[in-house]
Amino acid sequence: MSVAALRGSSLWPILVEKAYMKYSGGYDFAGSDSGVDLRALIGWIPDHQSLQSATFERERTWREMLDAFRKGDVLVTLGTGSTVSSLNPEIRLIPLHSYACIGLEDDEDRTVTIVNPWREQEQEPAIENRIHSLTLKNLEADPSKGKWLLSWDDVCRTFDSLYLNWNPNIFPYTLTHHRAWNPQEKHDHSPTQNHQIRVIFEKDPGTTQVWALLSRHIVDHDAPAVYIALHAFEEDGNGVSFSRPESLTLMGQYQE
Repeated sequence: MSVAALRGSSLWPILVEKAYMKYSGGYDFAGSDSGVDLRALIGWIPDHQSLQSATFERERTWREMLDAFRKGDVLVTLGTGSTVSSLNPEIRLIPLHSYACIGLEDDEDRTVTIVNPWREQEQEPAIENRIHSLTLKNLEADPSKGKWLLSWDDVCRTFDSLYLNWNPNIFPYTLTHHRAWNPQEKHDHSPTQNHQIRVIFEKDPGTTQVWALLSRHIVDHDAPAVYIALHAFEEDGNGVSFSRPESLTLMGQYQE
């Protein structure tokens, strides 16, 4: 995570970054999830897409992301893997690092403008030109300052992860549920160790979209790491609960 301000003398970005890193346990870690960071800082809903997964839907994701980006309802960041092989020699990406997307264009190449948050900061423009200078129309790629234009296809081939943070105001109905869970030394798939919530559709499930967000209250940074995930499965009509991993309809990604 990195925070910066247009005004070079501003101290609040440094204080925000220091406070968040102290809350997260310090700087001694390999890297972070920009979607989780943005969730903690501004409350927008994180959505992690694995670009190299066989189940990733490239075309559908582009259409939904572009539409929401134009409305200001999604923030887009990209993450590299442990190894990076860029298709352009001028683009030198850092392994295990996040990049911000500041522009999407639905042109022939479906252009994505990305910036490195560690890039050299430009001198602040005059107040009357500040907003105008940040529009994509006047933005030119400058590899020396960590700013590049890539096609959507190149993005999907080069990066490992796509992090989308959605505006919570686009969800008209929400439900928050808090529960306590104490992991056991010997884990099994019983309902006593895996909390389950039943969702009942009163209308056709094919026309209903449900988003589920699993988050955790951090109470002890010195506690051993525990990985959690959110899975979904369909009942057989007799109220049978999940008992076998192979019965899952959707399997979430485990996060620390």
